Amino acid sequence: MPRTLTLRLEGEVTLAEYAKAIDAFQDLVKALTAEVGGTTLDWVVTGLEASSAVATVEARPHDEAERHVEDAVIRIYEETGQYLQRRQMPPFTRAVRPISILTDLINGRITSLGLETEATEAIITSKLSDRQPVGVRVLSAAYGAVDGFVETLQHHGSLRFTLYDALNGKAVSCYLDPGSEETMRDVWGKRAVVEGLVRRDPLTGRPITIRRITTVSVTQGAGAPDDSYRRARGAVPWTAGPPPEVVIRQLRDA
Repeated sequence: MPRTLTLRLEGEVTLAEYAKAIDAFQDLVKALTAEVGGTTLDWVVTGLEASSAVATVEARPHDEAERHVEDAVIRIYEETGQYLQRRQMPPFTRAVRPISILTDLINGRITSLGLETEATEAIITSKLSDRQPVGVRVLSAAYGAVDGFVETLQHHGSLRFTLYDALNGKAVSCYLDPGSEETMRDVWGKRAVVEGLVRRDPLTGRPITIRRITTVSVTQGAGAPDDSYRRARGAVPWTAGPPPEVVIRQLRDA
């Protein structure tokens, strides 16, 4: 089963900054692959979400040896996120330059940097060069539901999909448990409520990821049906003055 690495930028991201982030993300993945002794493992782009400047890559191991490299890269990518969340440089020397480039993108307009896998995520909210003391920003998690639009489904058997939050249009990464692929049958492109373990940004309350998903329920859609006004007729009783059709008739006959 393919597994993914995701980079997330929050805030107002310019095209130049996004391009710089993608280049640094590529260099970071290459550096971490070299750290664990891998040189030929291919990482393929499987998702680009513009609303939150999110990029996702997926490994393509050719044999069992490369599968072990994939496991090791994912592990140290997660460790990198945890180090950076604590405002510490991780002990992976090849990755220092791309890490510095990525964290230097946090400039006020770009408010945070996120490193995410199918198992965990980390949010970095300050440059490593900042001297101001900053508290660790840990994602809060609780079971809940998020209403949004399913716009991206990963291919090649991955269990990740993207939900665009109906409240703010931001991308939320959703991870299904193995064996629950049928949950997403005929859901792509529709509005749905996804229930599970929701991790939220502690400052904004915005959902970042949903894991341990229990249900994905398709709702009516973005708007009411075209004939919904017919069912609304009589919903509110008329309490003052003549009905509209009488007023119109009176004006016509005047």
